[in-house]
Amino acid sequence: MSRRATPTPILKLHGGFRQDRHGRRPSPEILAHKRPACPKRFILKGKTDDGEFARKEAKRAWDRLCGPLFEAGLLVDAFYMSFEMLCSSWGLYQLACQKCGDEGLTTTGAKNNEVKSPWARIRAETLDEVSKLAGCYGLTPADIASVKALDRPQLDDAKARFFGRGEGA
Repeated sequence: MSRRATPTPILKLHGGFRQDRHGRRPSPEILAHKRPACPKRFILKGKTDDGEFARKEAKRAWDRLCGPLFEAGLLVDAFYMSFEMLCSSWGLYQLACQKCGDEGLTTTGAKNNEVKSPWARIRAETLDEVSKLAGCYGLTPADIASVKALDRPQLDDAKARFFGRGEGA
């Protein structure tokens, strides 16, 4: 099995996009021009307290990440499902962390022995899902380290005069 192809927006941010190699890929400009709407299941009230907590955390993650990722060209309607999975997994991860903090990492088993809590397993699995999906959007430190800034900040007048107009620091 070969390595997955790097998404076009990430290639452009890293400076590795080549028209002759990557020119036939669909680009975010072609796929969509509007920000994806928040899923209904993140808006509607949950049936249980745990479901409501996970829903609120997923909605909070959606609201926090959707705008910046859309502006960077990494989130369009075509990638909606994987971003929804990322936010949903984040909500479940936060719920599992809360449960591990409240109930502990171990529980009493059938023979009165200490066993690993099911919430600890759920926390580990959802953390793995979140890490994989976050890597797809360049949200992990390892992924963001090689991303080049698109817009350089403007120099103030003293620096601009010293270094010359139009030249960066």
